[in-house]
Amino acid sequence: MSYRAELHRTGTYRYLPAIPAYSAGVAAEPGYEIAGLRFAEPSPIHVAFARLDGELESRGLNASAIVGFELRSPAPVGFGSFNDFNEEYRKLLIERDLLDGEHNPVARTNISPVNAAPAEPVILAAYLVRPAQRGAQGDFVVAGCGEVDGALAPENIVAFRDLSQSGLIQKAEFVLGEILARIEALGGKPDEPNIINEYSAHAIDGLAELIERRLPAASHSGYVHWSARPPVADIEFEMDCRRLSEWEVV
Repeated sequence: MSYRAELHRTGTYRYLPAIPAYSAGVAAEPGYEIAGLRFAEPSPIHVAFARLDGELESRGLNASAIVGFELRSPAPVGFGSFNDFNEEYRKLLIERDLLDGEHNPVARTNISPVNAAPAEPVILAAYLVRPAQRGAQGDFVVAGCGEVDGALAPENIVAFRDLSQSGLIQKAEFVLGEILARIEALGGKPDEPNIINEYSAHAIDGLAELIERRLPAASHSGYVHWSARPPVADIEFEMDCRRLSEWEVV
């Protein structure tokens, strides 16, 4: 997919327009940085938004500082149910005036843990853009990306229902290509992420070597494997990455 960054109306960050539910990634503009807030106790989405409202106020920020979320869901669902969930989620963004014209600039990762999945969708973490505090620059968040080549539809899933090692590698190769395209479109480089995540319920032979070859930041920052599934049934592999100035548990 081809990506083109748009400058957010606040002038604090740019983003990659994608679908109505989320953007493909965000990057801080010069003079700004991105900080991550992980909730010590992940909360249902409506509750977490209310908690985040308070966290923003305590930091002297308004809602427009929100640039990304990490969600955890009970189990993968069909495309129709996923669209229904996205419509409700989007309403929460609209209530806080987070859309940028017709675009949704807020990046998102949403996966379902194989073990100890939540009973309902929760927010695990949020990402905020703020004035740079220590001269930081170049921060970005690449949204979660699964092996869907085009619009969210079964016919666009790479190696559809192929769980052989060959099929899984095809999926991983595609996702890594998308991750690299997003990093480049945000003005970053493959050796810059300081957090890399891979989400799959499958053991994939040679995956570590593939990630390090395509995304060299993994050679010095490592990457985290999460035993988890993407939020839509029949999508089997997902990755995201980010370069953050600070990470805080609240």
